[in-house]
Amino acid sequence: MKVVTTFAELRAARSALAEPVGCVPTMGYLHEGHLSLVRRARAECASVVVSIFVNPTQFGPQEDLERYPRDLPRDLALLEAEGVDLVWTPTVQEMYPPGYQTWVTVEELTQGLEGAARPGHFRGVTTVVAKLFHGMQPDKAYFGQKDAQQAIVIRRMVQDLNFPLEVVVCPTVREPDGLAMSSRNVYLNPEERKAATVLFRALRAAEQAYQQGERRAEVLRQTVRSVIATEPRARLQYVSCADYETLAELEHVEGKALLSLAAYVGQTRLIDNLVLEQAVSPRQQRAGDCPTSAMTGIERGRIASLPAKGIDLLARFGLSDENQQVTRANARRAARDNRPAFAAKGDDERRARPGEGANRFPGTGGACLHRNPFQFHTAQQGALKPYMIQTQTGLYQAQGIGRMSFQPPRQEQTDDYGKHQRQDNVIIARHLEE
Repeated sequence: MKVVTTFAELRAARSALAEPVGCVPTMGYLHEGHLSLVRRARAECASVVVSIFVNPTQFGPQEDLERYPRDLPRDLALLEAEGVDLVWTPTVQEMYPPGYQTWVTVEELTQGLEGAARPGHFRGVTTVVAKLFHGMQPDKAYFGQKDAQQAIVIRRMVQDLNFPLEVVVCPTVREPDGLAMSSRNVYLNPEERKAATVLFRALRAAEQAYQQGERRAEVLRQTVRSVIATEPRARLQYVSCADYETLAELEHVEGKALLSLAAYVGQTRLIDNLVLEQAVSPRQQRAGDCPTSAMTGIERGRIASLPAKGIDLLARFGLSDENQQVTRANARRAARDNRPAFAAKGDDERRARPGEGANRFPGTGGACLHRNPFQFHTAQQGALKPYMIQTQTGLYQAQGIGRMSFQPPRQEQTDDYGKHQRQDNVIIARHLEE
């Protein structure tokens, strides 16, 4: 393993490495999370380069730059044991020489979360990572999911600036009690270390609510707040439930979302996050070839993401408030009598007529079963007591009713389905496997 300090030394050593090259940027004081990134890079690349640099430009005036833990001999021993080929340990003077005045900024993605809590932080992060990429010239760069916003911002920078590399985000590595591994965990005393587990417990409580069907983002945030409030040593700085791609705060979770928080435990600031994402069942994987989520349904008490193509879903268009009440009444009577219940007949006879066309099936009581219905954009789901629906294609379990906006596919915009986007009431169900 070779260790270099200057850009010139790095370029010379980099030119001798076998391709492809994977890099792992770090600030040192390595733990198992860092080493998991190194092992992933080692498994996927012919050569591995690790940088160790405590970057002063990403620390605020009142933050822990001076006391940030450092142990270079220990770090080098760990990296050598992992088979790293090259370690770059630049100095502050090498990275930011006198007169330095050039910065890299990513705009919208850095406005909230850590960007709001730590002004200037991401300007330092993106600038130093751009310089690290420029020096190491990797084919792949490995980052941890624990710093989720950082990974999303860096991926945006790589795309926008046309860096010829792939950003690989690896799962968060946790202690046995759930605490996310972090170099800053060393600051915690024994009582604080025990208290710090409340962060993961809070995220897990919200995740469990999500898995049980909760889609209101503010309810998920409040779940996190409530659990954090049970630990007197913890002080929540922020909790976020945001779109995973844009980091915009959500009102209702429909696709992939990032549930994240920052909190102080004693005087130590810690961050953590979980990704809220629909699980795709094997049946859905077999049925469809559309990779994007189109609507939301409930599957055996948890939410399932239904692709727009090739998946059976039971959707009832055009239910008036009166017919929604009839449908719920049918469900209650069916549950009482232990028999199947059917959706109320709809208002739009043309679109709801049972048995009409390849996507219509008799015996649905006015409900329409679609394999490739419309290009759905959003869905907001309300609670509905589970009940059974029998159609010619099998038995379905309906568990949601709500409003959905949709747009007919381009090739169908001149037929009877109409030309304009509409909103209708829907019943959502899952097909019960044999």
